[in-house]
Amino acid sequence: MIVWTRNPLMFPQILSMAPIAVTSGGETHPPAIITLTGIVTVGLALAVMTGLWLLVEYTRLGRGMRAVAENPRVATLMGVNPNAIITLTFAIGGIFAALAGVMMASNYGNASFSMGFLPGIKAFTAAVLGGIGNIRGAMIGGILLGCHRSAGCGLSR
Repeated sequence: MIVWTRNPLMFPQILSMAPIAVTSGGETHPPAIITLTGIVTVGLALAVMTGLWLLVEYTRLGRGMRAVAENPRVATLMGVNPNAIITLTFAIGGIFAALAGVMMASNYGNASFSMGFLPGIKAFTAAVLGGIGNIRGAMIGGILLGCHRSAGCGLSR
């Protein structure tokens, strides 16, 4: 915060296109719109989640991640370097967080130090709903949370 200050910084839209109205809306509801950034964000999220699932399930690195998560001492006896696996896992998580931050800032038009707090809470809730350590379950938990939020917004009007 010392360098960038606490004020939000303007962030350019990476992909710009006029929003597409999906519904016409009505007297009580505004029209539902879809933006190109939203479409790319959903597509990128699906691609990243599929890639992460394939990485964890079908590669040596993924097998090492699962082994270290289960029991680091036994993984070491089997020839896995837990420190390297943990470092790579955090690096992959950081890359995904940066990608999510760029897409989120592009969608909202600004970036601030606190913009990831609520999405982090929602991601943790989705992971708990789907089962900690279960990538597909976390994805399903996120979809359920999104549907619940959308239904709640629709009912509150």
